Amino acid sequence: MTATRAELARLGFLDPERGLAALGQMAAAGPRLAAAVLPLCAAAADPDLALETAAQLAEADPGLSHRLADPAAARRVIAVAGGSAALGRWLARRPCDLAVLEAEPARVNAAALRADLLQAVGADPAAWSSAASGPGACDPAAADNLRYAYRRQ
Repeated sequence: MTATRAELARLGFLDPERGLAALGQMAAAGPRLAAAVLPLCAAAADPDLALETAAQLAEADPGLSHRLADPAAARRVIAVAGGSAALGRWLARRPCDLAVLEAEPARVNAAALRADLLQAVGADPAAWSSAASGPGACDPAAADNLRYAYRRQ
């Protein structure tokens, strides 16, 4: 993908130099990835953030071009990448969570959400009064697991 500073500026990028660097970084990950992502980034809330985050995701996840083969999934991933720097950093650190954005959005009822969060900390969702128990009940990793499950929701 060859783009110029002027083309990036016309597409709404405020810092075309950084955009070109991000495109170069993405081109190294996949020859068609940059071309596919650029128009989606231009339509994002913050095109510069979307493009930089997409480049970070491409570096973190070598299979990103396959993940973004579905246009609807690609739109969701880039919308999040251009809408939240914190979520973009999260996805770059944990590319496995991109699977949440690949799936078609669906409403999750309260019972399913509760069960997912309880299972994350080792609690039995079917129990009348759910609490984490067993050897991992006081495990500091339980808080991390709860946070990860919450972010996936």
